[in-house]
Amino acid sequence: MMKRILSAAIAAVVLVMSLCGCSAAKKLTAFGLYSKAVSDVANAGGVEMDVDITISFDNEQLSGLTTTVGMNMKYSGDRSQVTMDAGEAGTTVTTVIGSHMYVELPQSGIKQHYALPDDSAELVDSGEEAGLPKLGEALFANIEIVENDDGTRSVTVFPKPEDLSSILSGITGELGEQLTVTFDDLMMKMNFDSEDRLDSMDLDCKMVYNVMGIEIAGNMSAVYKLVNLGSAPEIEMPDDLKSFQEMGEYKP
Repeated sequence: MMKRILSAAIAAVVLVMSLCGCSAAKKLTAFGLYSKAVSDVANAGGVEMDVDITISFDNEQLSGLTTTVGMNMKYSGDRSQVTMDAGEAGTTVTTVIGSHMYVELPQSGIKQHYALPDDSAELVDSGEEAGLPKLGEALFANIEIVENDDGTRSVTVFPKPEDLSSILSGITGELGEQLTVTFDDLMMKMNFDSEDRLDSMDLDCKMVYNVMGIEIAGNMSAVYKLVNLGSAPEIEMPDDLKSFQEMGEYKP
């Protein structure tokens, strides 16, 4: 009888240890959470995000001045669409369909069509290549997952500007030769829901504008809210293509 009880006890211990081992094996690391989000976008073939950007300046003449920009970004296959609302500066809609780019400024009625060069993949992100920054595993070394009381989780990393080149270039846009901007002290917080799906990303950093040799320091914060992660958004061809002015090949 004692042997049977002992055998049952040992079997129970082995079972518990086995279950614990399986649970530990399935527990995602900080890099694992990020990789899962990248996989979700890749499997869907696209992603949509709402972005709110706030820029403030440290310059004495511009102290207290704050600029806000709202954006909706869609990527699906070889199509992308970015709608940018800059307040009084107006709204700009840029749509890429294959090797064609359509730029619309609804308030001014401007419509322009550009042909993208053969190396357009370097100029315009699309589909599974777009939306999320491409971060290496080394960046997540010794980074702990923060467990929140509501069951959500978050991961904070401190990337270099080159790690977020695709995101930062999208924010600054085409600045021209006389205006450049550099970034420093970057911090990115990735927020995951209770099912380990990426819900949003918060980006904070310092920035310095250089305008014809004059430096203007400031701070930037951006909030990226993912929309229906795991589903590629629909991106339609603009209406009335004949109304678009032909601008030739696009040159950044």
